[in-house]
Amino acid sequence: EALNTEHKHAVTCVAVTHDGDMIITGGMDQVIRIWNIETNKCERVLKGHSGRINSLSVSGGGGSAPLLTSASSDFTVKVWPLWVNPARELQAELTGHTKGVLFAKVSVDG
Repeated sequence: EALNTEHKHAVTCVAVTHDGDMIITGGMDQVIRIWNIETNKCERVLKGHSGRINSLSVSGGGGSAPLLTSASSDFTVKVWPLWVNPARELQAELTGHTKGVLFAKVSVDG
């Protein structure tokens, strides 16, 4: 069954958690949505970017808490803790880029 993404504009990137329980989508509407794969329902919405979401990456899981990294055309990279329910608070915001960021990934393993 297809996801009804609920994004107002095109979806530009997708990530899946390591346990396969969640799909995460980001798009032109500057919003990140976290979906439950089993129910096909959006469980969380992350807002904070002011430009298109270019990439999403999930790290951790298993023995460490999973983190979501988002890169955006707003010149920032944001790191979100996925274990917080709902995931509203940023763990980190990386600024100072002079152009949009196309891809970013954070490792929790060091």
